[in-house]
Amino acid sequence: MNILGLEEASGRMLGEVGGKGANLGEMLSLGLPVPPGFCVTTDAYRRVIEACRLMERLEEPLRRRNWRACSEAAQECLASAGLPEGLSRELLDAYHRLGGGKVAVRSSATAEDLSGATFAGQQETFLNVEGEVQLLDALRSCWASMWSERALDYRDRRGVPHTETAIGVVIQRMVPAESAGVLFTVDPVRNDRGHMLVEAAAGLGEALVSGQTAGEVFRLDRRGHALKIAERGDGDSGRPVIGDAAVLELGRLGLRLEQHFGCPQDVEFACSAGRVYLLQTRAITTLSGEIRLPAEKRLSPIQKFVMGKVTERFPVPPKPLDVITARIFIGGSVHVFRQFGFIFPGTSSGSELEQWAEAFRIPNPRPSAKLLGLPACISEMLSRNWAAWWENEYRRKLEEICAPVPLGGMPEAELLARFERVTAAWMETMEERAKGTFAMNIAERLLKVHLVLALGPRRADEALGDLLQDLGTRTTDVNQAMWELAEAASRRLELLEQASEGTGEITDEAFRTMLETFMQEYGHREGMTWYLSTPVWRKDPRPVYSILRGLARLDSYPFAARGEQYRETRERVRRKLRYLPGFSSRFSRLADRYRDLQVFEENSHFDLTRPLAALQEIAGECGLRFHRAGLLSEPEDIYYLFGEELTGWLSGSLPEPEEARLLLERRKRIYREMNNRWQARFLEEGGRSAGDKLEGKAASAGMARGRARIILSEKDFHLMEPGDILVCPYTNPSWTPLFASAAAVVTETGNAVSHAAIVAREYGIPAVMGVPGVTRQIADGQEIVVDGNAGTVRRSAAKVPVAAAGKQMTDA
Repeated sequence: MNILGLEEASGRMLGEVGGKGANLGEMLSLGLPVPPGFCVTTDAYRRVIEACRLMERLEEPLRRRNWRACSEAAQECLASAGLPEGLSRELLDAYHRLGGGKVAVRSSATAEDLSGATFAGQQETFLNVEGEVQLLDALRSCWASMWSERALDYRDRRGVPHTETAIGVVIQRMVPAESAGVLFTVDPVRNDRGHMLVEAAAGLGEALVSGQTAGEVFRLDRRGHALKIAERGDGDSGRPVIGDAAVLELGRLGLRLEQHFGCPQDVEFACSAGRVYLLQTRAITTLSGEIRLPAEKRLSPIQKFVMGKVTERFPVPPKPLDVITARIFIGGSVHVFRQFGFIFPGTSSGSELEQWAEAFRIPNPRPSAKLLGLPACISEMLSRNWAAWWENEYRRKLEEICAPVPLGGMPEAELLARFERVTAAWMETMEERAKGTFAMNIAERLLKVHLVLALGPRRADEALGDLLQDLGTRTTDVNQAMWELAEAASRRLELLEQASEGTGEITDEAFRTMLETFMQEYGHREGMTWYLSTPVWRKDPRPVYSILRGLARLDSYPFAARGEQYRETRERVRRKLRYLPGFSSRFSRLADRYRDLQVFEENSHFDLTRPLAALQEIAGECGLRFHRAGLLSEPEDIYYLFGEELTGWLSGSLPEPEEARLLLERRKRIYREMNNRWQARFLEEGGRSAGDKLEGKAASAGMARGRARIILSEKDFHLMEPGDILVCPYTNPSWTPLFASAAAVVTETGNAVSHAAIVAREYGIPAVMGVPGVTRQIADGQEIVVDGNAGTVRRSAAKVPVAAAGKQMTDA
């Protein structure tokens, strides 16, 4: 279907006519004063771009996030594109049935007016279009505006897939407007739900919407039984452009729209010959006062210590179901501090919103007399054989409890029991393991004292990194297995590319068998975070395919054991300390203990993602069931339930569908506000910058110059080319195979003993950790120089050609 009358459109037809067209259809069904018109459907758009092979031309610039090249290619392609057979005739017939003459031609993308993003102004509108030639030109321009630089950037920032979005075009009879403007059914300036806001200007209103002129302003009091004008202010013209009767009529129409759509509305209107016409409506998504998060409180030293760990592992806030992860993570820290002798108040106080917003904040502890035994407690932690404890007790227990089982036909009661059993095992394990990781932190500090005494404070961090070379952990095993897969994949790159982008599957049976074996062993590895809402490899293998694509382009495996460097540093420190009685032998014992604890930490981390994978499988199954029951719009909405709600639903305590819808909509709005606050923390913490030099923490020695490749999540893994410098907010062990093709690594979080730093040293590439906001301060493709000795990153104005590779340097 190419053409659809507006009166035939409805809210259920977003995919066919776009957001604007769908809303206008709903408004007409309510009998509201909307100018007549029709839609050119998204089917017509898809036929045109398929005929001119637009997506093929955009594949490379989209992959590179080169918005300018995308826009230029789309403009060129669509400007010369012929219309499919019959479309031109249908379009012009509809235009003449409308009466010909002047029309408004408005873009109507399928991504418009989604929750949290209005897409206002991202596509084009053309007014006073007259005649067949102008109409066809305006249509093509609307289609091309789908690929404008600002529209591409807007979608990218909001995670809207470019290739899954289409565009319809609304064509309406032009209203000869004497005045026009905007109605907000809730005052967004003052975040006041008791008042409406109307702004109007003479003429078409474009100058008002674009901010070129100040219009006449009215505030309507909507709190009583009848609307009344509470305030008015003159615009730039100094004379009235709209009467009180029209303002009150707009208010009444706005209330009907708000009631119909179920949320505050932003309505564009025009007035002509004493009548009010509604041109479009969309939800208001910018009411910052709608969700009020609890004020952030001052942190105690212990709370700051724990939050420092959180910052590296959890770069985004938890969704409600992810609070399970937060409680387990924080529970381990609380357990350790209780062992030391701290007393914690109850943790269940506060509203649901407060507990969610502060999920990673441990209660503020107070000391007790038990702290007198702290030295003995620490000594016991340091002397315990944590690796043996892990291998002989908890690893096997976790493997047994979390082994994958079919869930499709499992009764709700059994599903609930499995959920509770896995959660309890995860919590118990994390509490005991936390003592081992704390022992590692203590050993690190004690060891660093010896390194400072031997080598001085400037060389201590580098030496500490050298002492962690050649450890041989499960992370190393994963990377080696990944390389073996990549060698087999080198002849199947096309299949990998399609699979990583979700456009195809692995059809080679031999290679698929290798992948299945790999996933059986390593598929429980976490993605971006330890959250339930972030899929492990087994649930979403696309990051693995993307890593394999990069590794398969390398000539040889770059990882090399660096035991010689470890032994040389150890011997050099031991010799330096021999003049201090007892220090040399104590250093050797501490170095051994620290290495053992690092292996324990890495290997237990590997196994602790097993319960994460098991809980994700349960949550996914619940999402499917509750979606089929009409309680969730999408299965993924399950992550906006708290754990207690999920278990309640599994127990049969189900809400009404409308109640569930409203609950989830509010949770999504809260999450957006939480994410804004969370990201602000990254900009406030650590590092400095001066001019083109950014400062962080030296993490792996060496220097490299090359092209910066900004990788924000697993979805971007396929962008890495051999020789690129990996620039990212954070990494975890599942990211480290990317290091094989990187010339250097720069992150916004972490330090010299982070996972990323350890693996960077194993690969022998420079690394700088803890450079705040580096993914925002460096442009993708920009040439940079990474100095892993000084902990600095220098920017250049140059862009590096795609074919260029980064290179190691001997000097700056």
